[in-house]
Amino acid sequence: MIFQLVGDTDGTRKFNYVSNGVSNLTGKTAAEVMENPAILYNIILEEDRKAFLDAEQKANEQLSVFNQEVRCLSYKNEIRWVNIVSTPRKQQNGKIVWDGFHIDITDRKEAIKKLADSEARFRSLIENSTDAIVSTDADARILYQSPSVLKILGYTMAERLNKKSFDY
Repeated sequence: MIFQLVGDTDGTRKFNYVSNGVSNLTGKTAAEVMENPAILYNIILEEDRKAFLDAEQKANEQLSVFNQEVRCLSYKNEIRWVNIVSTPRKQQNGKIVWDGFHIDITDRKEAIKKLADSEARFRSLIENSTDAIVSTDADARILYQSPSVLKILGYTMAERLNKKSFDY
């Protein structure tokens, strides 16, 4: 979703433009969201709202780029991660115009979590294995050894790191 938001000196906000992509998250038309900007603010999860508003206020005060990731409750009752990026600029009349966009990053967040979970499972398997497990580069230099190598061979990781495995 692409947008242009105008913040007045009294704190009120009004959209000059909202792309049709807003309906993917809100189920509302661009016209409905332009009429009521609170629609977008209200779908941000309560747990994320304070940090969002604080970051928005800081960007407003410093006229700096706003870049925040928040969780929103979509009209389908799904929690979606959204990256909101916008740039404020002050007008001669004192109003702040924000040009920005929202990107749904839920798939990326889920992929990162799955990768972290997979890495944790793999690390647990390796670190708790009774077998000696060693990872080397193409030149047979040791990059990693499981804790069991110390128990089996008596060498710490620090002693073997970047040394050739054939030297032992």
